[in-house]
Amino acid sequence: MVSAFIRLKDELVRDFIENSYGKEAYSILLALDKGGKTDEQISKKVKLKVNEIRSYLNQLNYAGIIYYTKEKSPTSNWYTYTWFVKKERIGELIKERYKEDLEDLKKKLDYENSYTFFKCVKGCTKLPFELAFEYDFKCPECGSEMKSYNNSRDKKKLEERINQIEKFLKEEEEREKIRRELKKKEREGDDRKQEAKGNKKEKKKDIKKAAKGAKKAKKVREVKKKSNSKKKVNSKIKKPMKKKVTTKKNKVKKRVGKKRTRKK
Repeated sequence: MVSAFIRLKDELVRDFIENSYGKEAYSILLALDKGGKTDEQISKKVKLKVNEIRSYLNQLNYAGIIYYTKEKSPTSNWYTYTWFVKKERIGELIKERYKEDLEDLKKKLDYENSYTFFKCVKGCTKLPFELAFEYDFKCPECGSEMKSYNNSRDKKKLEERINQIEKFLKEEEEREKIRRELKKKEREGDDRKQEAKGNKKEKKKDIKKAAKGAKKAKKVREVKKKSNSKKKVNSKIKKPMKKKVTTKKNKVKKRVGKKRTRKK
């Protein structure tokens, strides 16, 4: 399986970085290949002054090839910068550059295959037969004689370079495919986590709601129980009977009432 990121030691990567940013910049990237480093740690690896290293780091950071994290010291309040390589970005830049180069190389190869060449004996210039004939087979730069030139080596170099770039671009396409798949899996994983988190929250809400309902129902039961127990107690307690008080006056009235009824 092809790695998701390019190899910094690849010849095309080295050529691209050195031609675009300098040999020192490539050395700095190699120093960062196995993990993040501070300016001082890079300086020990590359053997350049910290100020020079920072200049290259700024160039590479501006291009998006590297990035940094910073941490504030609690004692001095100074920030420490740790630098990392962004290989994905290097792959994107190289892909853009070499796609253009590939077209130019194919045109050159077509040119080499289409003509017979003559070259100055002193190595000044190389011209197709038609142009060399116009100059009477004399070098337009130094006037020396121009002789028939076998361009098979030139064609071989072009073919090798074309094959090398095509192979690299094909591998980069495969790496890009892998990166897309990894990102897709990451997104799906994040979605699942969010969904699980949401479900967890919903479950917590349901549990709280159920607990609240159970608590409320318990209170209602307790209130009913208390009211029922009070009713039972009240029903057991008998009300005292009111006794009729009989006084002497009442007795006399009763007797007088009886006598009157007899006389009639």
